[in-house]
Amino acid sequence: MIKKLLLIFATIFCGVVATQTVNAQACLPTYTFACSSGDDIDDFSTTGGVTNITNLNTGCNGVLPNNYTIYPLTVSQVQGLSINISVQGSSTIWDQGFRIFVDWNQDNDFLDAGEDVWNSVIAADATAPPFTGTFAVPFTATPGNCRMRVVGRFAQVPATPCDAGSFGEAEEYTFNVIASTPCTVVNAGTALAAPNPPCPGTNIQLSLSGQTLAGGLTYEWLESTVSATGPWAPTVPPGTAPNHTLPAPLVQTWYACVVTCPATMNFDTSAAVTVIPGLYSPYSPCFCPPTYANGGGADNITDVVLGTLNNNTAAAGNPNPFWVDYTPQQAGPAPTLNIPNMLMGQAYNASVTMGGDGNQYSAIWVDFNHNYIFEAAEYFSSGLNAGANGTATITITPPVGASVGPTRMRVRGGDDVQMTAAQGCAATNSGWGE
Repeated sequence: MIKKLLLIFATIFCGVVATQTVNAQACLPTYTFACSSGDDIDDFSTTGGVTNITNLNTGCNGVLPNNYTIYPLTVSQVQGLSINISVQGSSTIWDQGFRIFVDWNQDNDFLDAGEDVWNSVIAADATAPPFTGTFAVPFTATPGNCRMRVVGRFAQVPATPCDAGSFGEAEEYTFNVIASTPCTVVNAGTALAAPNPPCPGTNIQLSLSGQTLAGGLTYEWLESTVSATGPWAPTVPPGTAPNHTLPAPLVQTWYACVVTCPATMNFDTSAAVTVIPGLYSPYSPCFCPPTYANGGGADNITDVVLGTLNNNTAAAGNPNPFWVDYTPQQAGPAPTLNIPNMLMGQAYNASVTMGGDGNQYSAIWVDFNHNYIFEAAEYFSSGLNAGANGTATITITPPVGASVGPTRMRVRGGDDVQMTAAQGCAATNSGWGE
């Protein structure tokens, strides 16, 4: 069942940098099949390094049996400091797991202690957020250019740098280790925050740019809800590294970092960064995605009617990824889909017509409190099987106290099994639907 996202309106409602390049070949992973079905490393990027990598929308590369590509891209970081990574495959159906290795001692393998630096723990498809993580450059890492390998595998996390499996892909990059020198005078640089503005309920990543890169430094992240000059208090949770992850603020907040060299008692406070939570928008990308393993023309939504909204999509079918966001058609000065008005405390009947399969269950969620979450209290359903090509009538009553203005409505239908109030996002009880 494709998830249709519709809008309603509530009117009341390694300090030397070596330059050698490592060319010797370490063992390679092997796969039985090409990665063209989306079992790939589509996006890989780093942040927080002295230099960083952004390699997005690359899809499937390399040839069997290795599905392996060396990219001429480099991330660099000082011994003892960390980098952040983000990785994701392209398939919205098939789960992918990932693992990263770095040849810190430049001996042309990834088998030494500490060279298995990060893994995704689980496998997930591209409807989920990208996998993210952090790892530090050991003080024992050999300064200069070494190799970093990213390995992906269908349905599970790769176990080794030379993993063998049915589907997957491997990518290799250069990691430049910058030697750490003892700190003396300190420059804290400028604080950065990403993403900014953040989605509610997510994390932000604080980092520094232009700061002193040396050994022996200490860090303390501070926050203020008053101004860029304070008053300041330690962040919650505390931040004691140049990169710091914490929950996105609910109000405008300034962040700065005090960098100290204990050996010389020199310290400096970075220029502050302002993080401003974005104003609510029903068109925002902050809403969680719905997922189905299968779609098809018989397990779909063919028409949704609510007030002045009438969206007949029978001709569109139910293509992968089995959900469609129709809110862009309701935006701007000349929308092609109407936005129905609803009054708080009044009941409205929505009709959801579905495909030809014999089991047709549906439900609707409306984000009445504008928190970007489809909550159990915002769930509406007849709870009945509408049958082949049947129409479900679902009564929606905006609660007294609902946030006024445009909001987001999600319609799920064509399911073989009735969904629960907690299944506005991700998978339902059925592998089929829209």
